[in-house]
Amino acid sequence: MANTLKERILAKLADDPSKLYSIKDLAKTLNSAYSHTHLFVQQLAKDRIVTIQKVGNVSIVKLNPAEPRTLASLALISYQKTAEWQQKDARAQKIMERLLVVSDNIHCALIKSNKIILVVPENVGGVDFGIFQNRSVINAAEFVKNKTYYQDCVVLHGAEKYWEILLGSTQ
Repeated sequence: MANTLKERILAKLADDPSKLYSIKDLAKTLNSAYSHTHLFVQQLAKDRIVTIQKVGNVSIVKLNPAEPRTLASLALISYQKTAEWQQKDARAQKIMERLLVVSDNIHCALIKSNKIILVVPENVGGVDFGIFQNRSVINAAEFVKNKTYYQDCVVLHGAEKYWEILLGSTQ
């Protein structure tokens, strides 16, 4: 899971990218001092990973999907969760090896409740995903349509594309 306060802030904002948080809300939710939360939000804003919008005297914080470092930061957090999953799941190595076979034909791969979800481009065809026994193959439009269902998945492959699709749908 996310370790630093900066990572925890990003993870919280990524939980529901359409939700608006004030710095005070973030501090309370993350059980952190307002001053620390404010400091890290300011650093993230300086790096353009988040945007801060003033509404009256409240600072509203949102992820900035236009900034490549936002996707990279979220992908890093996702891959930390992937590493934790790999430590816990005995099938992880075999699943990751199979993903290498199809990686050129998918946007991203997720796992939820022991089911592999492959998000594929619209025009993919003739690819056999039969190497995964318990799987769903969906396109990006289906992924976006049901994004709340997929938000708590572990991203096994293509975290940057996962976040690009997810954040692109909230703009």
